[in-house]
Parts: sequence; structure tokens; C-alpha cells
Amino acid sequence: MKTVYEANLAVDAYIVRDLLVRAGIPAQVTGEHLQSGVGELPMSQVRVVVHPDHADEARQIIAEFEETRTSG
Repeated sequence: MKTVYEANLAVDAYIVRDLLVRAGIPAQVTGEHLQSGVGELPMSQVRVVVHPDHADEARQIIAEFEETRTSG
């Protein structure tokens, strides 16, 4: 699996995961359970991962999403 997105909050990772799934790209969120250990563990980010065959397409979809999100 390839990481295509990292977030500080699990909710952001799940938004991206759902965006990819709606586009037909199977995606998973990893690391969300480590957030409860913040302060005890080094800062860990929640990741969205996809099969390597889908990584480029997923990154493009995420880039377009982030562009529309920041341009409001």
C-alpha cells in the first residue's frame, strides 16, 4: 500500500478516503487509533493508503480537492 495523504485529524483522512472511494479507488485510513496516545508517542499522522497502481490517480484527485478547498 502507498500513502497518498497524511492528516493531523482522522476526520480529514476519512473525508479524503471517501472522496477516493467515490472515484472508484479503494482506500484505507491507517493510524487513527494512535491519536489517543498523543503526548505519549511521537506526533503520528493519520494516513490514507491505496494500492500502488492507484497512487498517481489518487494523488491527482486529492490535489484537485485541496485546490478547490483552499480557493473556497
